[in-house]
Amino acid sequence: MDWKKVMAAIMILAAFGLGVFSGFLADSPNVIVEEKLVEVPVEKIVTEYVDVLVDVEKIVEVEKLVDNGNLGKVVEFAQDNIDEDITVEYVLFQYGAKPLAKNWIEENFIGLLKSEDYFDNGELLENYRSSEVSIKKISDAAILDRDFEDLNLELEYEVKIKAKEDGEDREYFEFNVTIPFEDGELVEDDVDFDVA
Repeated sequence: MDWKKVMAAIMILAAFGLGVFSGFLADSPNVIVEEKLVEVPVEKIVTEYVDVLVDVEKIVEVEKLVDNGNLGKVVEFAQDNIDEDITVEYVLFQYGAKPLAKNWIEENFIGLLKSEDYFDNGELLENYRSSEVSIKKISDAAILDRDFEDLNLELEYEVKIKAKEDGEDREYFEFNVTIPFEDGELVEDDVDFDVA
């Protein structure tokens, strides 16, 4: 991916807004940024970058494409076209919350299963010790709920675990794990899960 083209596309979208930019695209396949001519394929902008901005579920992806100097302009565009309550603070919070939640699952989920007696007789993992169980895969986060102003967020992950006893075939189990954030902080005591 050519980052110069990405930056040019994002700056134009943020500066002129979608309406002005659409009219501009009809007239010219080139974009002038800081007095440099940059070739920007119209189809590429429309299919890759506009989709990121107009889908509220993907707004956090914008942070990957722009530096903090331009993030404010992109969020302003999002406020005008998606939801007026979106803030730079919220975008950065959500961007950081997803890997934090995933990391929490990687470090704590097997212990959580153990504390909830999933390894006891008659339970799902009764044939295994906790040391024989590992996380195989964690899905991308699904957003169940959020509050832009209070920095509240509820993420759900599908977690696939692998269980294997020495000399035996491996077995897989799947769980839905919900990770809540309140006031921008992960609330460990309210983490919830169930068998998928």
